[in-house]
Amino acid sequence: MKIITSKDFIEGVRAKAITLSRIYVCSPLRSRTKSGQTANMIYAKDKCNVLNGTFREIGVKAWAPHAILPTLLDDDIPEERKIAIDFGLKLLEISDVIYVFGERLSDGMRGEIKYAVEHDKMLIVEPSIEKAVRVYVHSIDRR
Repeated sequence: MKIITSKDFIEGVRAKAITLSRIYVCSPLRSRTKSGQTANMIYAKDKCNVLNGTFREIGVKAWAPHAILPTLLDDDIPEERKIAIDFGLKLLEISDVIYVFGERLSDGMRGEIKYAVEHDKMLIVEPSIEKAVRVYVHSIDRR
């Protein structure tokens, strides 16, 4: 399991030391309010736009299912939440790396990170969440 910082990742891709075509964006969705959840969806979409713009010349695609699926499925209905999570894991399965950002690790993020660890995906972390991700990954590795 390899964890690298977002800065090293971007430099590595630009230097062609890291090759990839798909980035799975992992960030919190749930919030105490609907407006907070909407803001989290916008943050995820914005991160995809930044990553897609950064790597446009090499054809990299960044996606965050939680940036769009809550407009189709209700996260508060267990059956619909499961559909969204399963869809997200399918996207993660075909992604080269998982890009983690945000101020906290949500339950959904933990599930995605655990899947990534179990399937030997490279984790890219932003500084704001790096310590939490490393601690969580270490706890998975010890099980």
